[in-house]
Amino acid sequence: MSWQEFLQQSVDTWKRARRLRYRGGRPVEATVPAAEESRTLAAPIDEASARTGNALSNLLDFSSNDYLGLRSDRRVVHAKDGLGVVGSGASPVLSGYTVHHRMLEETLSTWCGAEAAIVFSSGYACNLGVIACLAREGDLILSDQLNHASMIDGCRLSRARVEVYPHGNVAHVDDFLHRNRHLYQRALILTESVFSMDGDLAPLVDLADVARRHDAALLVDEAHAVGIYGSQGAGLVEEVLPNADQVLLKTGTLSKAIGTVGGYAVGSKTAIEYLVNFCRSYIFSTAPPPCITAAAAQSIQCIRQMHRERTQLRQQSFAFRKRLRESGIDVPSGDSPIVPVVVGSEERVLQAAELMRQRGLVVPAIRPPTVPAGTSRLRISLSCRHRSEDLDRLHAALLDAWQQLGMSRSDLVR
Repeated sequence: MSWQEFLQQSVDTWKRARRLRYRGGRPVEATVPAAEESRTLAAPIDEASARTGNALSNLLDFSSNDYLGLRSDRRVVHAKDGLGVVGSGASPVLSGYTVHHRMLEETLSTWCGAEAAIVFSSGYACNLGVIACLAREGDLILSDQLNHASMIDGCRLSRARVEVYPHGNVAHVDDFLHRNRHLYQRALILTESVFSMDGDLAPLVDLADVARRHDAALLVDEAHAVGIYGSQGAGLVEEVLPNADQVLLKTGTLSKAIGTVGGYAVGSKTAIEYLVNFCRSYIFSTAPPPCITAAAAQSIQCIRQMHRERTQLRQQSFAFRKRLRESGIDVPSGDSPIVPVVVGSEERVLQAAELMRQRGLVVPAIRPPTVPAGTSRLRISLSCRHRSEDLDRLHAALLDAWQQLGMSRSDLVR
């Protein structure tokens, strides 16, 4: 079989299994909006037309991770202007590191209460490179079953022993370390703080306690907690573990609540210096554009002051989950803006997503391999830009979609 035949066969197999992905979420022949016509409430377009649902650019968006609407905030947008360059031109260990990168790192470390920070070209590159270079042969990694793909791939690239523990099961971590810790030089526990496809929170306090008792360290990915949790929006660690010595590093992304693009890690000066010298995804990647790092620094300054917005978003998320459960849709409790409606069937979740789109709503269908087989779901992402009438419309459309599919509400129960 030639390479072309192999590639075509792979695509055809995925297509027959109805797992083919598309840029923009739909087949390439579908209309793709221009950047200034983004299908999001954060776009600088007329609010009334944004909610009409009459055109692709005016769909009501429940798919974006822009939880605080900052990617189109004028303060953030203007912060990138006037720098005179677009790209950084080189690796950060050569000439690609500018005063704007340093300013962002100082902003991140102050915000997170850490000694130092490092900025990557993406959140994926951050987790991949950090985990791969931290854990070596003779070390142990314990990784939550539902951790992000970037963390999974970082584990695979490391030469450490990897134990995947059942989701959120602190007792399993404790027992495994009790029986096996003496076999390894160092031990590292990996977890997201807010899980990207389930929207639930990691038991960070208990994991930190287990790590302390077994001479292990925690690495926490705050990608979906930043902007939402913590007194200054720095994440769940800030809220529940403000003085946790067991947290070796916090990683995160600039592309969700911060509204730009890139990744970062914060920790001790020694830990960050180690990454600068040994992390291949940092050393061998061109540095993020200075204009983006300047915008990210401004966005963080905004987030630190957005107490009202994150409080309202958490209250809105809690109330909407409760409303869905009262309607017979058994979504998990909690207050994170990620609300999963688990359907199970890949075919039906695709049909449901299309029916929602026909009603003027973008609610993505999440299928394997992103989630385990049999747990395909609609993944609802709420934003502080959503109003009560938007949630009314989402709720009605969700129930109407299932009526059209001939399903009872009990079919939505996890």
